[in-house]
Amino acid sequence: MAEPLNPGNLPKHVVILTKHSGCLRTTLADQIESVARNLHERFVVKDYQLEDILEKAKSKPEDGVSHLIDIIKRSQEHFDEFIQCLNDMGYTGLVEKLTGMYMY
Repeated sequence: MAEPLNPGNLPKHVVILTKHSGCLRTTLADQIESVARNLHERFVVKDYQLEDILEKAKSKPEDGVSHLIDIIKRSQEHFDEFIQCLNDMGYTGLVEKLTGMYMY
């Protein structure tokens, strides 16, 4: 039987996104298109990824958010841009929640 992943071995941004995925899905569901397009403009989300996010969000917005989270988990730079995007869009409470346990 495989051992579960030790969160201590995962990058902090992955742990943060995993821990808060439910909150992110709920909070961003109504604005997933705006968030995804903003990250596309920042070169975090590629053209085909944006299409995938928007397609999933048509039937269930939370699934679009989940797909976006999976993309952001891939790199620290993506996470940093995501935090800046949320801050710029006025999600300051969410940014504080996500960065409160993260030291830059």
